[in-house]
Amino acid sequence: MKKLLLVAALLTLGSLAFAEEEIVKRDKCLPDTIVEAEIGVDACVYYPIEAWGVSMLRFGPIEAGKTKVIRPNHPDRGRIFVKGQVGTDILVKYPDHVVLENLLDKAETIKVYPIVVRGDADEKEVPDGDTVRIENNITKYTGGEMLRIGGAIKGDETKGAMPGRYYGEFVMNFQYQ
Repeated sequence: MKKLLLVAALLTLGSLAFAEEEIVKRDKCLPDTIVEAEIGVDACVYYPIEAWGVSMLRFGPIEAGKTKVIRPNHPDRGRIFVKGQVGTDILVKYPDHVVLENLLDKAETIKVYPIVVRGDADEKEVPDGDTVRIENNITKYTGGEMLRIGGAIKGDETKGAMPGRYYGEFVMNFQYQ
């Protein structure tokens, strides 16, 4: 019987200790309310610029010492298609000249001065031997368009040049403005 009373006493003391702990927790007087805070979220969705070459600029045979100009409306012009997000301006940058290397002797080079116009825009008259740059290598336009690429090889570039085929490439950069 003493054992039973002892177990009952211990259970009662344990319950009282647990109840006292609960009261202490509640006595901290912490409110049971929910506080809200807002934070802004921002995202910018865009369509990437796409550009691909459609045709290369071809000068064909050039008589040594003679200037040859391929205008952007000539059938041998180069063409690059550029597509961007509608309603945005795209900045186009390109070098003021391109170095072509002789395929048999890389030390032999001639320069081409690109002429770039957009779409069906009116091209400026290019006197033989001169070059036209659009806003110092920058063309701004909206949406997607075909860029027509002409060029000029000046007579002094071909005078004394080694006969043979010459080849080169140039990079055009496109960037949203």
